[in-house]
Amino acid sequence: MQSPDNRGPRVQTSGGHPGHQANDSGIFRGDAGRNGACSCGASMTTRLLTTCLLLLLPVACGDAGGEVAGGFDPAPPATGTSASSGDAGTGPVIGVDAGAPGTSDLQSCALGETRSCYSGPTGTEDVGACSAGSQSCVIDGEFGTWGPCQSETTPTAELCDNHIDDDCNGEVDEGCPEDCLETVAINISGDCVTVDCPASAPYPVGCSIDFVGKTPHGCVASTPDSATVFFKEGVVCDAGYLVGSLTCSCKPGAGLDASNCSINKANKHYKAHQSECP
Repeated sequence: MQSPDNRGPRVQTSGGHPGHQANDSGIFRGDAGRNGACSCGASMTTRLLTTCLLLLLPVACGDAGGEVAGGFDPAPPATGTSASSGDAGTGPVIGVDAGAPGTSDLQSCALGETRSCYSGPTGTEDVGACSAGSQSCVIDGEFGTWGPCQSETTPTAELCDNHIDDDCNGEVDEGCPEDCLETVAINISGDCVTVDCPASAPYPVGCSIDFVGKTPHGCVASTPDSATVFFKEGVVCDAGYLVGSLTCSCKPGAGLDASNCSINKANKHYKAHQSECP
């Protein structure tokens, strides 16, 4: 049965508003069509037109492709996505390296940052002479990169005469001869003479000397780090003769004294400098 105004049945909406008039195909004017379009009928009353606009306000009338009338896009693409496809990673992203498409390598550091660094073999840091250094962040273009590692100490070849673990393996002076001693024969005519240790064993660590003269005094002058040893018989430099040996090492010793350097005199003198001998 038709209503008295012959405009077709009214439909009650979920919000309590009057619905829209149906056409012959059963589709209500003002509702979305087959392709998502809407048609606000010109024959609607002012009340129905207002209802149509209120119902359709959240979705503006547009074509089936989803483009919004007037060119307004209510949901612009987020930074780092393509405006055309919405796929992530196709556009430049703030804070990443835009020069490497498809990657997202974040900046490795910020200007002013510092950190500990060590380029030596694993397990050698803080062992023996080895220690870490430091590096600072520098700006290369628009991105931060770590600069060179400075003030670090990495393993070096082991030295035999410094009592240091140079190669940072937990051992000191390993591989060096345990008995790196050399003996220098002495057979000299004269007094106030010097004898030198060889370069391969530059440290005097012992001696055995016989002065041929009759004076009761004998003097040996040397320092632990000097290869030269001075010998004097008596209290004045005069004619003399001495025989014996000087023992030298590749490792520093404590120096020459009565415990390691014997001389055949009643008055034995061991000095650091020859000027100190009597």
